[in-house]
Amino acid sequence: MKNWEELKDAVRKVSKDKEMARSIVKMVGIRRDALKLLENKADFTSISVENYYEIIKELITGLMAVEGYKTLSHEALVAYLSHNHKEFSQAEIVLIDELRKLRNELYIGDFSSNQRF
Repeated sequence: MKNWEELKDAVRKVSKDKEMARSIVKMVGIRRDALKLLENKADFTSISVENYYEIIKELITGLMAVEGYKTLSHEALVAYLSHNHKEFSQAEIVLIDELRKLRNELYIGDFSSNQRF
């Protein structure tokens, strides 16, 4: 995992946006409800992992919006959280970053095959 110093240039200062954060929280609720429908269904494990990561990613994005920052880099999101919110343990940061990597691997696995849809 890259550290904040390596990724801080991928984060930019913007106007604080509480409304965006509110919208994100609503979407997180919808994703959470969707996850409940998929509980204990082995066929949807990949989708569940993706949704858990997306929930975390969106919540960090909302936090950054409230604080007046923005990034398009998922890696920078994790670094921002680690650097600016010490209430998260290193174990939690590592878990979030591992979910990010796993989600990316799922995407690569899903789209790199020669199968046609």
